[in-house]
Amino acid sequence: MTNFPNMKKWWEEEPLKLVRYFCWTRGLLPPPNTLEIYKEIAEYLNKQYPAPLDKFKEIMGEEV
Repeated sequence: MTNFPNMKKWWEEEPLKLVRYFCWTRGLLPPPNTLEIYKEIAEYLNKQYPAPLDKFKEIMGEEV
């Protein structure tokens, strides 16, 4: 078992864990506006590994 997030099921991962992982892979520190960055990461990941529509809308703050 690794501490890396499962990108193929990214929507099941903890938001802060995903943000930290993305920042770490790019050599950056996590920003203070984690939720905003998380939404950008979610949009990016959803193109490669689509989340269930209801989960994606929940993450993006939209009503189903």
